Amino acid sequence: MRKCGGTDAKSKNCAICAMVVEGDTFSCSKTAEKWTLTWNETFDCASKNVVFLVTCKACPSRPQYVGKTESELRKRVNDFKSQTGHLARGRTTKGSEAVVPHFALFHDGVLNQTTAEVQVSARRCE
Repeated sequence: MRKCGGTDAKSKNCAICAMVVEGDTFSCSKTAEKWTLTWNETFDCASKNVVFLVTCKACPSRPQYVGKTESELRKRVNDFKSQTGHLARGRTTKGSEAVVPHFALFHDGVLNQTTAEVQVSARRCE
């Protein structure tokens, strides 16, 4: 069982861990190009210093956003969720990443395991 945020809770009970998809490749939704990922550990919402790929599962074109974070993955994704919700409700937001306006405009501000998946690559994105 993968630990969630340093606890023994099952990852399916965590909204962020539920969006994390483990695998050994990233695939571009436009070109179908693949990149092989290598690591020797599992990732969860508490992982730090990671490169990640957010893919919209709700749109047929499966638009993607690549990002990195030195803080915990859950903080970065929760920031996206908060900014997306604010923008969908007409409020201003600091978020300039493409992922924020996409989910705000096309998915009513919903960024969760139904609309998105998050793949995490090798640590140490320093």
